[in-house]
Amino acid sequence: MKKKCSILRGVAVALGIAAFLVSAPARAERLSAPLEAAIHLRALGYDRALKQRAGDSAVIALLYDASSESSVQAADALKDALVSLSKKMKVQDLPIVVKSVAYKDSWPASELSKVAAVYVSPGLESRLSDIKTQSAKHGIPTLCGDRDLARQGLAVAAYVKGSSPGITINLASARAAGMDLDSRLLAIAEVLK
Repeated sequence: MKKKCSILRGVAVALGIAAFLVSAPARAERLSAPLEAAIHLRALGYDRALKQRAGDSAVIALLYDASSESSVQAADALKDALVSLSKKMKVQDLPIVVKSVAYKDSWPASELSKVAAVYVSPGLESRLSDIKTQSAKHGIPTLCGDRDLARQGLAVAAYVKGSSPGITINLASARAAGMDLDSRLLAIAEVLK
């Protein structure tokens, strides 16, 4: 357990994020956007199938509910953090591209073609069934900032665990979406089978 926390802390420090801020929306405590973005990018770095899925760049789509101000704000904060990190790093030597996509009445398939991963912003909990189904159908891994959403079927969650960052991987969902995760990541994460 201590090894898992120290590795995750090391990820944050290595990316120049010395500390993180925790905000408290109604649902659960969340990591700061910069730390959450860093953890998700690092996790994608351990996906051996990323280059097959991504092509020439690691496109990360931020899926949000346009009718929810908190969903829009969360997506915007994560977008800013990912764009900032994309200037300093790559994922498996692939440039990082970030785009925002509004989830309206159904999965926006045309806007999510050729993406490396989809980040599911808060506010889309009522759409999880469709998101999980479409993610598996189109081979697009899902990322989120809430452990409960990983327990409900999203692939990777980065979240607050006590006073440290935590990462949970829903292995069945990750595999269904085409991820091939290195055992080094699985060793430091909570793995749901």
